Amino acid sequence: MAFYRVTIFQRFRGREFRNVIHLEDPNNFWTQDAIADKVRDSWIPPFRGCQFNSLNYYRLEVRRILIPTPPAALLKDINIFGNGSATAAVGFEAWKLQFQTGLAGKQHRGRYFVGGIASGFVDLSTERMGVTAISFFANMAITLETAWVQDDPTTALHLVIAHKDESVTPTRVFRINFDTVLCHLHSRKVGVGI
Repeated sequence: MAFYRVTIFQRFRGREFRNVIHLEDPNNFWTQDAIADKVRDSWIPPFRGCQFNSLNYYRLEVRRILIPTPPAALLKDINIFGNGSATAAVGFEAWKLQFQTGLAGKQHRGRYFVGGIASGFVDLSTERMGVTAISFFANMAITLETAWVQDDPTTALHLVIAHKDESVTPTRVFRINFDTVLCHLHSRKVGVGI
């Protein structure tokens, strides 16, 4: 069994955003390069339809975790753009996906922020998802669950919640939901140290 931390780098309006997901490879089947390819080809595409055209996914970092001497992280440059609309609905607001493990406590929940919201996916008067967005995200959650939560246990990568305490084994996600209220997307200016 192997665990990986995947950082997904995005640019939008002169800012850099990073999302992190943790994956479990139950049979040590996947290489870091193959994981980067699967994230590029299977994790990112479902989001693109709700994102502004100039939002750019530009890099993936795959890092093995929870072993005494992990190999060097793999950095893979990519160039994928949103394709939801030519105009953005809002600046640095985002939708939030929620990862559930079925266990109580905040250490058993995760989240993923979807920035660069395209025009037509938010009702600005209520700061909530419109009907189009609710339908889109419901279908996207099913797509992501099928590929990353319920897939074949012998060859699949499974989405997990990793804990700060590395002595605790990461917990598998069994459900992906979404919040219908906008949240603020934290970012940093490109070129500024973290």
